[in-house]
Amino acid sequence: MSVSVSSCALETHSAALPLVVDVDRGLCAENPIAAGLRHSAARHPGATLAALWQAAGRRDLALARLLDRPGAVLPRLWLRCAALDLMDNWRRFGAPVVLISALPEQSLAHLRDVICPEAVLFGARAGRALSARGKADLLAQVYGGGGFDLVAHGPSAQVFAPLARRAMLTGLKGQQRRSLLVDGVHASALVDTGLRPVLLRGGPGWAEQWDGLEAAMGEARQAVRPERHPPNQDVSDAGHSQTGKAARF
Repeated sequence: MSVSVSSCALETHSAALPLVVDVDRGLCAENPIAAGLRHSAARHPGATLAALWQAAGRRDLALARLLDRPGAVLPRLWLRCAALDLMDNWRRFGAPVVLISALPEQSLAHLRDVICPEAVLFGARAGRALSARGKADLLAQVYGGGGFDLVAHGPSAQVFAPLARRAMLTGLKGQQRRSLLVDGVHASALVDTGLRPVLLRGGPGWAEQWDGLEAAMGEARQAVRPERHPPNQDVSDAGHSQTGKAARF
């Protein structure tokens, strides 16, 4: 069974629940962080490796810095038109739309401003990496069980799809549909109707925070054991940017 936008329109009118859209392969045709890092590595391999090392493996933070580099060539993301149409239907009937992603919050805010300015968003911050488990914990905390409808990529959403009332999933397999039905979730396959390109942007404030924190942590490390400890450039506890128009919780 597949889901079309027209088949959901009448139901949406009476559904006050928010539509949670997982940007990571639900809205985007591929993982946006992986796409952004691959794009950067093809053009600046040294800078990409350095950013990953400085971020202690936090790919979202590494991508944030790479996007903020002067003269950076921005990667292109391909958005699923079927997901965009569903978002338009929810907005048309006055129901809220929520974007959730492992992307840095500022990048997600820029994307939101292009495709759905009214949407609430949950993006990654320095102290909040939104893995699948992180998304599940956050959605359970904010909406509880059955408190939202979901657009996502089936294999990537196995952890948090059971929390939804209804799940419209790309790549949905019969086994996952049956498993979700056992959990009381009506699952439908979201069929691609085309792709729309958009540039993945960074955001003001990320680069300055990285540079300041790197300098401070580097000086602290050298003062303790300069002969054995290289500058520590882990920014996993850095504060996230407060600029932009992102709606935050």
